[in-house]
Amino acid sequence: MRAGWKQQKLGEVCDFLNRGISPKYLDDGGVCVLNQKCVRDHTVNYELSRRHDAKGKVVSKERFVRVGDVLVNSTGTGTLGRVAQVREEPDELTTVDSHVTIVRPKPGMFHLDFFGYMLTVIEDAIKEAGEGCGGQTELARSVLADRFSVSYPTALHEQQRIVVSSMKRLTASPAPQPTPNKTSKTPAPSSKAISNLSSTSAVRSGWRQH
Repeated sequence: MRAGWKQQKLGEVCDFLNRGISPKYLDDGGVCVLNQKCVRDHTVNYELSRRHDAKGKVVSKERFVRVGDVLVNSTGTGTLGRVAQVREEPDELTTVDSHVTIVRPKPGMFHLDFFGYMLTVIEDAIKEAGEGCGGQTELARSVLADRFSVSYPTALHEQQRIVVSSMKRLTASPAPQPTPNKTSKTPAPSSKAISNLSSTSAVRSGWRQH
């Protein structure tokens, strides 16, 4: 292991890693609840969310999403493994349903963009980690927590440098960007940015599936 770097299981570097709630749906009122349709193309689309009756079924505070959380779709062939990071504070209290896993890094351990991009890079590996048959494929919490390991620089400034370096390579050869979707509060890393980051030693040697 390089000096200044550390390797741990994903579950060991997370403050919270768990599925969301089984909602009690409302037409109006309540709190926002995200579902798998909301997690696509590395963005969070709040317009596809639904409403949950938080008075009839209380939501524990750790299941409300926060800036830096990575949401991982955890059920069904074709949707399982899609990831998106929450990069802006939601306009209201927002949770996820039981088909989505919240992956929250421990406070102070990661530059949040570094954590988010790292999970985006291993999205394909996460998709392959589902267990089951047909459309009932599931991604168990234990698989996500224990099967994937991460190597990372312990210095936050070095994590930030890796992300900034990747983005500089992207902007050196700018590609046309689509008009931002006003319904998607979470800006997504482009495929080129992901490719740039995955070419760094941090990613090549950083994430492993056991």
